[in-house]
Amino acid sequence: DAEHGASVHFVVPELDAGAVIAQARVPVLPGDDAEALAVRVLAVEHPLLLAAVRLLVEGRVTEQDGRVLLDGQSLFSPLRLDSAGTLTS
Repeated sequence: DAEHGASVHFVVPELDAGAVIAQARVPVLPGDDAEALAVRVLAVEHPLLLAAVRLLVEGRVTEQDGRVLLDGQSLFSPLRLDSAGTLTS
């Protein structure tokens, strides 16, 4: 794989089956081992989770019939964490 990353999704009874709210990706570099990749993923996981929770607390992100809504509008793909730590569509 050329990329690896983390996702924030709504929790449902089936493991990892909830609608994905947001994602962050990191490149898989030549010579990466599991530890090196885990360090890079961890660096984006925390800002990703904080940004997603902020939208949830503000009531901007909701779930309806298995779809993620941002400000009442359906998202057709998960939000992405940019280099500034902001979620974008």
